[in-house]
Amino acid sequence: MRNIFLTGAVMMLLLLSCKKELGTSVDRLQADQKNAILATSDPTFTTVSTYLGDNRRETLDGPLNIARTSQPSTITTGPDGSFYFSAFRGSRIRKISPDGIVSTVAGSGVFGYCDGPALKAQFSSMGALVVTNDGIIYMCDGVYNKIRKIENGMVTTFAGSTAGSPDGTRGDVDGVGQQARFFTPTGMALAPDGSLYVADANNHKIKKITPAGVVTTIAGSTEGSADGPALLAKFVHPYAIVVLEDGTIVVVDSSDHKIRKISPAGVVSTFAGGAEGYADGLGESAKFSSPSGIALAPNGTLYISDNGNQRIRKVSPSGLVTTISGGALSGFQDGPILQARFSYPEGLLYSNDAIYICDVYNNRIRKIE
Repeated sequence: MRNIFLTGAVMMLLLLSCKKELGTSVDRLQADQKNAILATSDPTFTTVSTYLGDNRRETLDGPLNIARTSQPSTITTGPDGSFYFSAFRGSRIRKISPDGIVSTVAGSGVFGYCDGPALKAQFSSMGALVVTNDGIIYMCDGVYNKIRKIENGMVTTFAGSTAGSPDGTRGDVDGVGQQARFFTPTGMALAPDGSLYVADANNHKIKKITPAGVVTTIAGSTEGSADGPALLAKFVHPYAIVVLEDGTIVVVDSSDHKIRKISPAGVVSTFAGGAEGYADGLGESAKFSSPSGIALAPNGTLYISDNGNQRIRKVSPSGLVTTISGGALSGFQDGPILQARFSYPEGLLYSNDAIYICDVYNNRIRKIE
């Protein structure tokens, strides 16, 4: 079982230490060949390219062709078409404007916890970002167990304890704003009514935060794998989350290696994934290995970063899982989609008929189109 990290560096070490044997086997290579046939049936995507970054692990703003990032982790879009992203290293929230200029919008680059003017604020591990239609940014701060808010150039704590150390902020408490407590919140999605849904990874729960800051648990009980009524269901380190148009919540249940759904009626079911491994197929016949990111296309198709398998997977609205790109071995290669390689992909964004991928150990944001 993979533990959710508690610091940026420790997060990465734990992630690496718990990966299963990655694909030197004949079975994995044969699976690559079979899934190459499946991937060719998707006419939308043909090429993987580098959108931002190179092999240098550093933070540098500027035009896309010179900008750099260190272990990018999450990416989202804003109302004006800008992209916003963060990284496990760097402790900043950064923006890519529609004309391709990368800038820092929050964070001094110092790892820690400090609210205040955006460019002087401090962040720890950089979890999911969402941006509202008003341009307000919310971010999961996984080490300090808070939901942070960036508005009008100021960073504040929107929800979660303000106790002064990581250990003092942990907990599992519903409540209003800073009375609530989380334990390594990692994933977050914005609902049409302005509510936030949070994957509270080490509490193994899904929580809701209203626009007024009221935090409630909507799914999950104790660590485990069980479908059923939402508050009786069990997750194992839910890591990423999206909300569908009909109000259904889709959860990447990372250490359970499954994609789960929470219906508007409050019932949890397994949508795709069974035992840990690698297999395409329908529903629970498919297999994932520590999936970690999710993106939603307008037609209801889901895209999953299958972290342990070094692949980008597609889940149709009917639950059919296919492989879009990537291979059994961690690596770096741009070019034809079936030849491309990734190194522990995390955050995903679907925008303008393209998929953007936070390719963590390649220190790049990659693009599939």
